[in-house]
Amino acid sequence: MSKNLLIKLPATAPEVRISSDWFEARDNLIEQAATLESRINTDNGYLAAAELFCRVTKTGNRLEELRKQLCRPLQDAAKIIKDASDQARKPLENAKKSVQRKLLGFISRREKEIAAAEHRRNEIEMSADEEPGAFELLSDAEFELCDTIVYNPKPAVDLPLPEMPKSSNVAVKKQLKFNIREPEKLPRSWLKPDTASIREWINLNRDALKQALAESPGGDFQPMPGIVVRLETEITAR
Repeated sequence: MSKNLLIKLPATAPEVRISSDWFEARDNLIEQAATLESRINTDNGYLAAAELFCRVTKTGNRLEELRKQLCRPLQDAAKIIKDASDQARKPLENAKKSVQRKLLGFISRREKEIAAAEHRRNEIEMSADEEPGAFELLSDAEFELCDTIVYNPKPAVDLPLPEMPKSSNVAVKKQLKFNIREPEKLPRSWLKPDTASIREWINLNRDALKQALAESPGGDFQPMPGIVVRLETEITAR
């Protein structure tokens, strides 16, 4: 039975406007940042630059937050459309897999038939190659003919081979596939470090690592093979 699919989407604004106030604040901050001295030499200069850094960061964050708010209905709409489309297509994908399994089953059987026919034809050809030699030995024995070429043509092998049907609707080709059975035996160059787990371990052992770094003359420390930790100064707005 034919049916229509009606997808209800969240309301979205027909247009998006970023106020001129934000652009004025942005340009003003850019101008102030450009006038800073190339090197901060005084405490007051440091405090002024820190205050400017905070305002620059927060101004940029306000636009990023606005972007997220404006995009959220669109992202929700995209998710709703995708979910509805996936549900509508799911029975068709199941039918596709079913037909695909049957096609692969036919191809597998036909390949076996072709291999068996080729093997049988090779056996017949080998048998035909042996028969002339036996015929010559028989001629020599019966007719006492030595160094005589006996004309005994090789019989033609008339054994048609089954063929794989060709369809303009599908392409059949062999593809190399793989499964990872023993990941610990893979070459090291194929292994990707789990940086999230490394960061979690560093956070759990933060105090001990900082103590070890304080005692390390080189400014860095290797807590385990392959990992080197160090202290770097970062500055963030508050």
